[in-house]
Amino acid sequence: MSNQPTNPVAVFEEAMKARDLDAACDAAGLVKRRQGAISLDRALRLTLRLGEGWDRRYHAAARRILIRVVDEVEPPMLEAKKLADALAHLNHPVYAVPAREALWENVDQLRRRELRVDFNSLPE
Repeated sequence: MSNQPTNPVAVFEEAMKARDLDAACDAAGLVKRRQGAISLDRALRLTLRLGEGWDRRYHAAARRILIRVVDEVEPPMLEAKKLADALAHLNHPVYAVPAREALWENVDQLRRRELRVDFNSLPE
């Protein structure tokens, strides 16, 4: 008997733990085919890992998570703008650290279907 998880969400979690982004993307696709969609918090975690690794799939994943959050959470327009801003600045030489910190904080918020993005790249 194999010790490999057969539940696609468990496979996704194992792949994320191992930082195996190819396996995580494959598992996310399998979850989508079987269950309709991977949870928002998992999708954002995967998107952030793709962005942190400068993965070629990051921009497409960032667009998808932004659309899903706006559609499913229905945040105020300013919060949607700040989410887009933080996603766009994930690897910016000046704003990367605050953008990443703000986005990682949003993982827990999305579990509760909330969104408050503590990031702004514009001078006040």
